[in-house]
Amino acid sequence: MELTDEALMRRFQHGDRSAFAALVGRHRLHALHFCLRMLHDPDMAEDMAQEGFARILQHPERFTGRARFTSYLFAILKNLCIDELRWRTRWRRSQEICETDSPDPAPLPDEQVAQAERHLVHTALGQLSSDFRAALILREFHGLPYEEIADVMGWSESKTRVTIYRARLALGRAYTAAGGGDADGA
Repeated sequence: MELTDEALMRRFQHGDRSAFAALVGRHRLHALHFCLRMLHDPDMAEDMAQEGFARILQHPERFTGRARFTSYLFAILKNLCIDELRWRTRWRRSQEICETDSPDPAPLPDEQVAQAERHLVHTALGQLSSDFRAALILREFHGLPYEEIADVMGWSESKTRVTIYRARLALGRAYTAAGGGDADGA
């Protein structure tokens, strides 16, 4: 029988390093995908995912078991990503840097449509507040239940439901503004 994440974390807290390795193995890709969707930068997403696990490694005693391990991990990652986004914003403002992307080789027509659609969604997500973005990513991309998202975000479950509803509306507006047409499909 496979141990739960929480049981592995308790074992790690009692000195079992292999339990931590098992947790990293289980959740590394989830952590990376969450950070990538928050930051839109693969290198920085990898760094933030590693930093999240490093924080757990350095301070295992901070996990109390009141919430699920995934809630604890995503809360750490959310805070790291929000801090990074704040730093980027301040840096861009102070340096007035304009980023340019080098063009990729021309994709096939179907790939162009899919790539354009992904770009519009990423652009629209980037227009949302960090709380809206994090809540939507946890719900829509990671499939977390409202209760767990509430734990990650530090909100009540009712506030979580309302926030995700409002985030979806904001995403639709941002998608349309980014050139995605009518977000309702009408």
